[in-house]
Amino acid sequence: MTYIISEEEEEEEEEEEEEEEEEEEEEEEEEEEEDEEEEEEEEEEEEEEEEEEEEEEKKKKKKKKRRREKKRRRGREKRRRRRKRKKKKKRKRKRKRGRRREEEEEEEEEEEEEEEEEEEEEEEEEEEEEEEEEEEEEEEEEEEDEEKKKEEEEEEEEEEEEEEEEEEEEEEKKRKRRRRGRGRRRRRRRRRRRRGRGRREKKKKKKKKKKKKRKKMKRRRRGRGRGRRRRRGEEEEEEEEKRKKKKKKKRKRKRKKRKRKKKKKRKEEEEEERRRRRGREKRKKKRKKRRGRRRRRRRGRGRRRRREKRKRKKKRKRKKKKKKRRGRGRRRRRGREEEEEEEKRKRKKKRRGREKKKKKKKKKRRRRRRRGRREEEEEEEEEEKRKRRRRRGRRREEEEEEEEEEEEEKRRRRRGREKKKKKRKRKKRRGRRRRRGRRRRRRRGRRREEEEEEEEEEEEEEEEEEEEKRKKKKRKEEERRGRGREEEEEEEEEEEEEEEEEEEEEEEERRGRKKKKRRGRGRRGREEEERERKREEEEEEEEEEEEEERRGRGRRGRGREEGRRGRRRGRRGRGRGRRRGL
Repeated sequence: MTYIISEEEEEEEEEEEEEEEEEEEEEEEEEEEEDEEEEEEEEEEEEEEEEEEEEEEKKKKKKKKRRREKKRRRGREKRRRRRKRKKKKKRKRKRKRGRRREEEEEEEEEEEEEEEEEEEEEEEEEEEEEEEEEEEEEEEEEEEDEEKKKEEEEEEEEEEEEEEEEEEEEEEKKRKRRRRGRGRRRRRRRRRRRRGRGRREKKKKKKKKKKKKRKKMKRRRRGRGRGRRRRRGEEEEEEEEKRKKKKKKKRKRKRKKRKRKKKKKRKEEEEEERRRRRGREKRKKKRKKRRGRRRRRRRGRGRRRRREKRKRKKKRKRKKKKKKRRGRGRRRRRGREEEEEEEKRKRKKKRRGREKKKKKKKKKRRRRRRRGRREEEEEEEEEEKRKRRRRRGRRREEEEEEEEEEEEEKRRRRRGREKKKKKRKRKKRRGRRRRRGRRRRRRRGRRREEEEEEEEEEEEEEEEEEEEKRKKKKRKEEERRGRGREEEEEEEEEEEEEEEEEEEEEEEERRGRKKKKRRGRGRRGREEEERERKREEEEEEEEEEEEEERRGRGRRGRGREEGRRGRRRGRRGRGRGRRRGL
């Protein structure tokens, strides 16, 4: 019995181990699925970060373009301002100078205009060179951006390939794990078959099988058993197929996304190339326009140059005539030929020198374009500026002195005007103060008279009240004499009490009257003040009209009567604005 029990226990343990292994496999599969989901989320986050980086790079490029445009605009505005200043200075010079120097000034102005035109041409050439350099830089940046994009695409493709390889490796690992589990089961079955020993053991085995069947039935009812394992094996295979299908779908989706991104990138690159082409074409058109302007200016300057050449030729002829007059023997014979040959040689030398200079300039420009050195350009610009400063230093000094003198004159005139204004204001203030003082004095005199009259009236009223009280007392005394003594005494007491009460009431009334008088005086004072103001305003208007009549001016555009009416209308009403005429 011990042997049978031990075999049954072993079988049960083996079955439990199998079930545990199956649960572990399921847990591993769930963990793998979770890992896959996490990887997908990480990939999506990486894609979003890449898109954000691309947007930031685009914003930076836009900022660079805006800064360049701002610098160009500022340079253009500065040049325009310089030209305007120069023109203003020339106009001032012309006004100040006399007619005698007009011819000399015209020649000098022509020379200055030529110099300015040359400078403008040089500036335009410099601008063109700068624009060409900027275009080259932009093209280089565009090429670098394209190379970066290509590198990024290659990196993305490599990452995709690596991800696919990793996925395949993970699938192979999973298959191997499942195969290992199946091999263990087969080995256990073989071991069980080999354990059969004799008839008794076979009977025991049959009994065990029956028990196992019963257990199976119970387990099936409960949801356990080997049949379920078989089902699970089939279900696992189906699930594997489903997973494979899902992975294929995911791969297809990713490929589609990549293709869409590539299409978007291509479209954006094509649009950028179109914009660049348009920008290049616009720049070329602008260059052509500038070149045309230069040609027109040069044609306009041709007349001046011809005039100068004529003058030079005339000078040469005069010098030749002088030399002929002074010449002796040999000079007369050979002087002409030698002079002509010398002049030819000098002309050739000058031409060669000019040609050499031109070649040097061309070489320098080529070096600048090839090497992109800005230090050389800055040094040359400084040398040219020094030359210009030497030429124009004297003229600027004279112009500055003239401007300073004009500014000083303006300041003197302004100071004189301000002093005159201040004097006028002071006079007006003095007149107003005098008028106000007179008005105050008149008001004070009137107020004193009115106050004295009011006090006299109050005193008369008080005297009348006292007389009436005396009369009342006399009447009461006469009535008392006719009555009895007792009644008289009672009445006397009552009368005394009444008198005391009346005295108290009179005192209170006096106090109340004083307050009322004070209050009445305040109200009357306000009304009187308003009357006084009206009187004073009328007096002021009359005084002003009298003064104007004395001067003989009258109102502007009106007669005397109409002027008065207009003034009085404006000053009617109440409030603060009645004096100002509001």
